Amino acid sequence: MPLDPSDPHDLRPTEEAAIETADLAMDGLTAADSVQKVVDLLKKVDGVQEAHGVPASGIVTVTFDARKTHVPALHDALLRGGYNPARTASN
Repeated sequence: MPLDPSDPHDLRPTEEAAIETADLAMDGLTAADSVQKVVDLLKKVDGVQEAHGVPASGIVTVTFDARKTHVPALHDALLRGGYNPARTASN
């Protein structure tokens, strides 16, 4: 049975990306310019392939390589940029 490439216990070197998508709930994400600023912050994180959001929803969807980053690192980037992830998010 092949191992899952995103499994942290699979220590074999690989160039294969482990693509994941996460929805991040954001406080105060109500205007298009704030969505764009959040998207720009997230795209600077190594491993992020795509990010987009809708102001009215307060949700930013991020597609990333789990071998290069993870959701806590995305939250850290947002906090450093002055944005607060909300307490609830779906994944």
